[in-house]
Amino acid sequence: MGHAHTAIEDPSSLMNDTLVLRCLAALLIVNSHLEGFYPIRQLAADGLLGDSLFFLLSGWGLVLSERRSRRDFPRWYARRSARLHPSIFLVVFLFDYLPHSGWSSWSLADYLLNFGWGRSYGFVGQILTFYVLFFGIMRCGSRTLFLAALSALFLPYAALPILGRSDALFHAFHWIFYFQMMLFGGWLALSPEPIAPGGVRELVALLGLMSLYAATRVASASGRLGGAIFPPHLLIFPITYALLRLARADWLEQGLRKTPGLSRAVGWIGGSTLEIYLIHYQVLGLRPVTSLAFPLNVVAILIVSVVLARLLALAAGWLRDASRWDGPWGGSPRPRGLANLDGARVAQ
Repeated sequence: MGHAHTAIEDPSSLMNDTLVLRCLAALLIVNSHLEGFYPIRQLAADGLLGDSLFFLLSGWGLVLSERRSRRDFPRWYARRSARLHPSIFLVVFLFDYLPHSGWSSWSLADYLLNFGWGRSYGFVGQILTFYVLFFGIMRCGSRTLFLAALSALFLPYAALPILGRSDALFHAFHWIFYFQMMLFGGWLALSPEPIAPGGVRELVALLGLMSLYAATRVASASGRLGGAIFPPHLLIFPITYALLRLARADWLEQGLRKTPGLSRAVGWIGGSTLEIYLIHYQVLGLRPVTSLAFPLNVVAILIVSVVLARLLALAAGWLRDASRWDGPWGGSPRPRGLANLDGARVAQ
């Protein structure tokens, strides 16, 4: 942020532009799990948009990283693992393995599924699977291929009226949609022209799109759309694009720099999205926090989640460095420390 948007831009600066969006994604995901803490349950929104932002930014960041340094698949995947698995290992060990005496009850499959696949944390399995598919498309280097794959994944939606809406089908379509968002991020990152900063027009468009999105979510949940999930999914594409443009606006960056406390909070949250996702489930089980009256309970859950996530990120960083988690395929050392407005750590 705070740089000239020329035709050829530094991928590192482009990654920094996503810091505010990663912060927003983390807050939306946490907020979506707070239904029982709001006087109006509908205020616990919007996990779908938060997850969509996360996957879009993952695709965006992976392509920009590829522009800086190309690696073969084992090295590339090892770096992805080095970002994810230290934090996953610590959370699973502390909150699943020890409390449930895993040493006496877990099978080999339990060890693999919990520590390797993050079985209790849905997005971990999704992103580990998507990485494999995404790498093959990304390595072709074709923006057209990204768009073709994204478009082809709309075809299964046509079968929804026939297939119905079971829970298994609902989750399967979310897998499809989240991979579409990842492909959308990759497609945007390969744009021959830089993504222009947003202004008043984009802000007005975003407000209109969000109003329409909220209406379709309510209509879908109430059955007035026949339970259709396609309209909300479709609207998220222009919404996330508008958010990406607004995140690149100089006025936003200048406003953050004038409020150091807020910018520091954005840096903490945006630089610890993975850890916040993992740790906030544990915070929801802390009675001293959740038993507070509204709105103190919601504020306390967010604050405690961010503080514990920062500690988890620091511990995971130490584990990563001490164990050389990247192994023989790791290449250059992983960046240390948490993100800030001047040097965002890549969340992918």
